Amino acid sequence: MEEYETPSVEEVVRDSLDDSVGISYVMERTGLSESEADNRLRSLHREGVITYFPELQPSGAKVAKWNHPHEEPERDQED
Repeated sequence: MEEYETPSVEEVVRDSLDDSVGISYVMERTGLSESEADNRLRSLHREGVITYFPELQPSGAKVAKWNHPHEEPERDQED
């Protein structure tokens, strides 16, 4: 059986295929409580890594958006 590493809040927001992610998705992926996820999202927002909307949006969710364009991960080049 493969070991599964729990992603960080930053990884969840960055790797999302959607433009924005709800706090419930972050909580589900990371195993954090709502207050823990909220605190981490606010911290990443202050650092400028993400844009976080802690107020409920029209969709009824608190959402976060990655601030940097998606980049392809660097792959090891075989010589």
